[in-house]
Amino acid sequence: FSRLEDFIQRSEGMVVLLSWQYFERLWCIYEWASFLVYHSPSNIHICVDYFLKPTTQQLYLDSVERFSVASAQCDVESDRTILRAKIAQHFNSEACFEKFAKATAVALLAQTGIRRAGRNKFEYEAEFAPWIRLAERLQFQGLALALRTARPGTWRTQAMRDGNDSQDSVAQAWLERYDTLIAEWFEKHILREVLLIRDTCVRAEFLDGKLDSPGAQAIVQSRLQVHSGSPSQQLRGTLPRCPTCSCAMKWSSATQGIYAHGWDCEYRTMCGAAWLSHGPWRWLCAACSIDLCQPCAFRGPPLTPPVRPRPRPQA
Repeated sequence: FSRLEDFIQRSEGMVVLLSWQYFERLWCIYEWASFLVYHSPSNIHICVDYFLKPTTQQLYLDSVERFSVASAQCDVESDRTILRAKIAQHFNSEACFEKFAKATAVALLAQTGIRRAGRNKFEYEAEFAPWIRLAERLQFQGLALALRTARPGTWRTQAMRDGNDSQDSVAQAWLERYDTLIAEWFEKHILREVLLIRDTCVRAEFLDGKLDSPGAQAIVQSRLQVHSGSPSQQLRGTLPRCPTCSCAMKWSSATQGIYAHGWDCEYRTMCGAAWLSHGPWRWLCAACSIDLCQPCAFRGPPLTPPVRPRPRPQA
């Protein structure tokens, strides 16, 4: 099991067949939480539409709210000892692990719900509002406030209007536009709250991974200096710093001027991140015209270039 976290960190994505029973399995939730420490929620593909229905929604809400390390199931009970040791090593406490797992579950399942909530107020109350209320019950006040910024009805109307101007299939065009608006809202409002919770729950060395080279150690030390101070200062200081001028960077989707044709991460040769793969949102230092993708902004560039799968030979 010692290489599990390395495997998760190097993975480019995660596919989850998400029934409500998923949150009853300790191995499943540990892999879920570990992946989301290293990666953006946008890298998780959740297969839930077949399971999440009006008749099963309460099962999901209950399973997320009631999740605990102590009560979660393990096929082999001795695995609980292994996982508790991993949690103690990588998270500040079991309570912090449970908090991060629940917060990310609420955020991602709410994003699924918002796709169904744009038709009318009834759909909003039925599909989306329960996740806001769950965030409030779990005392994720910042996340609850961020969820309340969603405007699915407005987005749906805008997407349908834009779709009518498209040369593609109207239905396909407006649905794709609707998904884009939801993704942009998630990146702008929800992701920051998830990162704030992550930074208070996860040990710094787990965020940084295994960094053995002198250059990597320098990256770690610079980030520790940025985040030093009291807990309240750490919460306010989670903005990444520009690698050139050390000023706080801004979460931006700017597309004007030099960004008319997109952006590239400053460390693109190492991480492969750019507008085409990550969308318009990234961390920006306007003074230096420096752009960083989410992982590089908080963890620094990867120590090795991304491994791309070789294309299969054509038959």
